[in-house]
Order: sequence, then C-alpha cells, then structure tokens
Amino acid sequence: MNEQLEFAVRAAAIGAGATAVMDLWGLFLKRAFVIPPLDYAWVGRWIGHFPRGRFAHANIAQAPRIPGETPIGWVAHYAIGIVFAALLMAVWGIDWARYPTLLPALLSACPLLSPRSSSCSQPLEPELQPQKLPTRTLRVCAAS
Repeated sequence: MNEQLEFAVRAAAIGAGATAVMDLWGLFLKRAFVIPPLDYAWVGRWIGHFPRGRFAHANIAQAPRIPGETPIGWVAHYAIGIVFAALLMAVWGIDWARYPTLLPALLSACPLLSPRSSSCSQPLEPELQPQKLPTRTLRVCAAS
C-alpha cells in the first residue's frame, strides 16, 4: 500500500474509532448519570443553513429545521473525527499511526476538549448554566 493510501485508511480508522469511543462514552453517561447526549441534528441544522448563507445563529435550537439534519449531523460528526485524526497524523507522522503512543494523542486532544474551543456547542438549559454546575468537574487537560 502506498503511503498516501495508508495515511487515508489509518486516518479514517483512527478517526472513526475515536469518534465511536466518544459516542459510547456519551451513551454510558446517559445511562449511568442521566446526562443527555449531544444532539448532532443541531450540527446538521447548522451545516444545512450554509447554502442559505447563514453561518452563525444566536440559538441553533431555535433555528428553522433542515430536512435531513440528523444524518447530516452524524456524517459531519464522524467526518470531523477523521479530519482530527488526519491532523494528528500530519503533525506526528505516519509512523505514529503505525506505532501509536498516548502522549501525542493526549496533546492533540487537549485543545479540542476545552469547553472554550467549541463554537457550535449545545446551549445549556437554564438550570445547567455553568454557574450552577456541581463543583466535582473533572479537568482532563491543565490548559483547559
């Protein structure tokens, strides 16, 4: 297999795999702690407004629905995971994908895990606003 094809295959496998792990974690949180999962239909709705020239919304939940927004959102969710994996491999090289170690993955994930890095995050219900969240929050990265 040539190196470009290997890069694409490994990026797809790593990105889709990591995204699936994230989705399984969300399912666990939903069942164990009754934490609602992310609604990728909102991502699809956001993307669905692009052809209309609309790129920002005060509240995506109140934006008009888009036909097919749920599948659009899920495809985008996995595509973004694949792009992040490709960026990780672009920075650390194809050899990292062949012989992965934890540190590069964690260093690459820190900026993505920061709550401030999300530009299309789900709006919180009034009772879940940051000032009212419980204090036992786990910080994954010191930079966040």
